[in-house]
Amino acid sequence: MVRLLVPKAHGRHGRATLLCHMADRQAAYLVGHVDGKAVSIFILPRESLPSFPRQHAALRRQQTHVCRQAGYEMVIAQIDRNVVLVIGRANSGHLLRVLNAYGTYPHG
Repeated sequence: MVRLLVPKAHGRHGRATLLCHMADRQAAYLVGHVDGKAVSIFILPRESLPSFPRQHAALRRQQTHVCRQAGYEMVIAQIDRNVVLVIGRANSGHLLRVLNAYGTYPHG
């Protein structure tokens, strides 16, 4: 199950929330803008993380993983019972603020 808690981070404006499948799992897919640049947020159940071996290995070493993939900045972390991935052309510091804002919501 995907828990969808959508924070309002400074400079972020959400436009749409959709459900999609990644690694044969249901994921929430949000699209929006950070500082005028398109950003995608994927929220998956944490059980899907082994389907992404490089990111899974990185998150074993560090709480938040920041990298560049195919010209996009990407940040990923395990938060509560989810894996949250934020990707876009905005600078990684701004994407981290979106990711961290997600993690500030109370968990129930």
